[in-house]
Amino acid sequence: MQDGNWYWRCAALVCALSAHAVCVTAQQVRDSAGVRIVSYERNAAPKHRWTLESKPILEIGRNADEGPTAFAGIAGVVRLSDGRIAVANVKPSEIRLYSSSGAFQRALGRNGQGPGEFNQQLFRLLRSGDSLIGIDNNMRAQIFEPRGEMARSLARPRPPAAASAPARLAFDSRGNAIVHAVDLPAKPPAPGEMHYVKLFRETGDGEAYAELLRVPAYEATEGQPGLNFVVYGPAGRIAASNTHICTGFSNEFAITCHDHAGRARTIVRRSLLPRSISDADRSFYRDMVLSTTKRAPPDVVAKIEETVRSTQFASRAPAFGRLMLAQSGDIWVSEFDRSEMAVGSSAARTTQVPLRWSVFSSEGEWLSDLTLPARFTPHEMGTDYVLGVSLDAEDGERVTLYRIRR
Repeated sequence: MQDGNWYWRCAALVCALSAHAVCVTAQQVRDSAGVRIVSYERNAAPKHRWTLESKPILEIGRNADEGPTAFAGIAGVVRLSDGRIAVANVKPSEIRLYSSSGAFQRALGRNGQGPGEFNQQLFRLLRSGDSLIGIDNNMRAQIFEPRGEMARSLARPRPPAAASAPARLAFDSRGNAIVHAVDLPAKPPAPGEMHYVKLFRETGDGEAYAELLRVPAYEATEGQPGLNFVVYGPAGRIAASNTHICTGFSNEFAITCHDHAGRARTIVRRSLLPRSISDADRSFYRDMVLSTTKRAPPDVVAKIEETVRSTQFASRAPAFGRLMLAQSGDIWVSEFDRSEMAVGSSAARTTQVPLRWSVFSSEGEWLSDLTLPARFTPHEMGTDYVLGVSLDAEDGERVTLYRIRR
C-alpha cells in the first residue's frame, strides 16, 4: 500500500528529527469481531521510559544459612494487597508468609497427601485476590484464605481424555481455574506438523471443564534420538491471570489476549529484525546438556552424547521469550534468552545477562521497555514493582523486590 508506506516513512523521519522525544508509531484496527489489533513497525518506540531502581527495596534471605529466611528451592513468590510476601519453598514444602518489611510470620502447609499438604514438593504458587494456592508436583491444589486458614483442597485436574499432563495456571474471583493440558491427537504429529496444547476452564469444585483454546506448542521434527523438536525453535507461550489469558507462538511477535471465555480481545504485533542463533548459543546448549551426565551410568551418558551430536538447532532465534501478565493487567514480553532451554538447577535456568522486557497495556499500548538484572527471575509484576528471585555468587536464592520508576 503506497499510502501506508508513506505514512511510516514520515513517522520514522519525525522520530529521527526529535532526538529527545519518545516516539510511538502504531497502526490500530478494530475488526468486525471486536478484537483490538495494535501493530508496531520496526522503527516504533514505547510511550514512556520507565526505569528499575538499582537497589532493591526489600530482600529476604540475603546471607541466610538457616531458619525461615533460608530457602531450598523457590517455586513461586507473590505479594498480597497489604504488602505481605508469600514464598513457596520446596524443601520443606511450605508456603512462608513474611511481613511487608520481610519479617517471617508463619508457614502454611507441609509435605503429605492430605488436605493442606503437598505431595513430595511444591511446584507452583498462585493467588486469587489474597487467597494463596499451592500446587504440588502431583498437580493437587491447596487453597488458603488470606489469614492462612485452610479453605479447600482440589485433586489433580481431570480434563477430557484427549488431553494429558494437566496443570492449573490461574484462578478467577469465583474459584474457577484455567487448566493447561497437552493435546492428544488420534496419531502423533508427523515431522513438520504442530504439537498443540489445550486450555480449559475448570469449575471451582473441579468437576466440569469447558474447552477454551487450542494453542500451538512446537513443530515436530525427526532424526534426533530423544528429541522431536528443533532447539531454539519457535514455541508456544501462555500466560494467565484472574481475568485474561494471553498466548503467542514465537515465530513472530504476535500476542493474543482472551477473556476467560476464550474470546479474543486484543492482539499486539511488532515487526522485528531476526537474530541468528550463534555458535555461542549452540555451545551453551551442548555444554548444559552434557553437564547433567556427571553421575549418570555409562550407557546413559552415551545416549545423551549421541543426542547432543545430532541436535538440530534453529537458524534464527524466536521473536520473543517469556510472556507474563502483571497484577495491573499489563502484558510483559521478554526478549529471547538462551537460558530458557536450560535444564537442571535453578542457576542453570536463570538468565546470566540483563534481560529487556517490553510492557503493553491490556489494550495493546506499548507503555515502556524495562531491563531486569542478570541472575534475577521475575515472579510477579505490579503497577510500580517487580518481585522475583535473585541468585548470589554461590547460587543462593533470595526474594527480591524492585521499585519501578515511571
